[in-house]
Amino acid sequence: MRNLLRRSAILGATISSITAVLGLIGYIPGFGVLGSIQEEFIPMAPSTAISFLILNLFILLLPRIDWQRRNTIIGCFLALIVSLFGILETFDAFLGTDLNLENLLFPSGGTLGSIPIARMSPSTGAVFFIAGLTTFLLIFFRFKKKNSPRLMNIASILGTLTMLIALLFLLAYIYGTPLLYDQGSLVPMALTTAFGFLMLGGGLFASSDKTSIPLRYIAQSNTYAQLLRIFFPLSIIAVLTGSFIMLFIHFFSFVNAAFIAAIIMVLVAVLTGLVVNWASKIIGESIDEEKTKRKNAEVSLHEALNQTILYKDIFAHDINNILQSMLLGIQACELTNDETSDLRDNINIMKAQVLRGSNLVSNIHNLSKLEENEIPLRKRDICKVLKNSIASVKPMDQERNLNIQFDFNDKELFILGNDLLEHVFDNILNNAIRHNKNPTIEIKIKISKQERKRVNYLKVEFLDNGRGVSDTRKDIIFNRGNREIKSVHGMGLGLSLVKKIIETYNGEIWVEDRVKGDHRNGSNFILLIPEVN
Repeated sequence: MRNLLRRSAILGATISSITAVLGLIGYIPGFGVLGSIQEEFIPMAPSTAISFLILNLFILLLPRIDWQRRNTIIGCFLALIVSLFGILETFDAFLGTDLNLENLLFPSGGTLGSIPIARMSPSTGAVFFIAGLTTFLLIFFRFKKKNSPRLMNIASILGTLTMLIALLFLLAYIYGTPLLYDQGSLVPMALTTAFGFLMLGGGLFASSDKTSIPLRYIAQSNTYAQLLRIFFPLSIIAVLTGSFIMLFIHFFSFVNAAFIAAIIMVLVAVLTGLVVNWASKIIGESIDEEKTKRKNAEVSLHEALNQTILYKDIFAHDINNILQSMLLGIQACELTNDETSDLRDNINIMKAQVLRGSNLVSNIHNLSKLEENEIPLRKRDICKVLKNSIASVKPMDQERNLNIQFDFNDKELFILGNDLLEHVFDNILNNAIRHNKNPTIEIKIKISKQERKRVNYLKVEFLDNGRGVSDTRKDIIFNRGNREIKSVHGMGLGLSLVKKIIETYNGEIWVEDRVKGDHRNGSNFILLIPEVN
């Protein structure tokens, strides 16, 4: 809409400037009709043409130059000069003086009957006072560079007033009864001047801010504004067309009026049908666009809600694990009977769990950034991260034997990851321990290489001897928000986060049976992540 208003302002100012130039050319012998359209009409005055050119110049320059102090002073000064020149011309008609020195600045052009030629009309001067003041306000608004609705509202209203006054004089000409032509030596507004003001007023109106009154009533995106943008100009065009037709019939009275009326009715019906069809298409497309925007907004809102639920579930799941481990450590402290070494070990366990809690909070913060793609990926040594995760989970269950086999041979295997990689390994290992009822917990970690579609991957397998995952649940355990998942000690809540993290690495995660065909003999969680050198 802003571009449409800018183009409308440029078009109005350009047409008004062309009209002013033609008005000046009209004073060249043989080109008088350019300034008056018809010989019995008064031509545009030179002072009027120059005033038009000054104001139109600033309309064209408004969006193109930086309105610093120097430019603003020049623009406001010239706009006020035009405004002052116009209002003094209006006073001259009542006082019989030459306050604006027009008689001194511009030579006389003779008379048309008793009406002086080459002199600005008092009515023209009054409209220039309004238009000049409007231009001043538009320039000053851009100089302030801040929201000033009252200033812009005044400018928009004055621009509208300029158009309405011009339309009034123009219609009087069209209907064959021009205003102020039988008032002795009083100079009426020229036909070309009225048309120039109509275009100038349109340029001033379109140069206003789209939130100003009354521009905002047609510049908004709602259906009311769209209908107004279509049918208001159509109404004006219909009135002007009817006026021109009446003028045509007046000049060609020998033509059958009924025949003309019939042709007009047919043309109006066809034009109305085309306009209604066009308007319906525009409004329909706008409604469809708004529906699409609303649907997208609903999707975004739903995703945001799911994200909030995910964060809540992560805290409920992992904080509970941490607190449970701390509780076990405290209970163990109560049973130590002052055995210093055991007490120290239990305190170390609690410290480790506090650190895990702190890291969890940090990871949640990082996850929110991960959703917005704010965490850059960097090279991570997958073996080193695995060693740290293994060390952090070993104190979790001291009542049972925990046997984690990982033969890494001090190799360096790199992927593109971030700090959330630790959360991935911690979660998988924690699940393998928590969901295992055997007195000896066995976890075997294997790393191998695999190629897919000319991309080298690292395949990391976590094989455990736990209760396994049935075939019906192998997919849903990675989905967040599933009621079945929540009922199974929170197992799937952490895995949904793990899956999301792995996907940001352009990797995959899935689960298989450790012993093919029998899930009761344990699980094999498999990660496939692209390798980097």
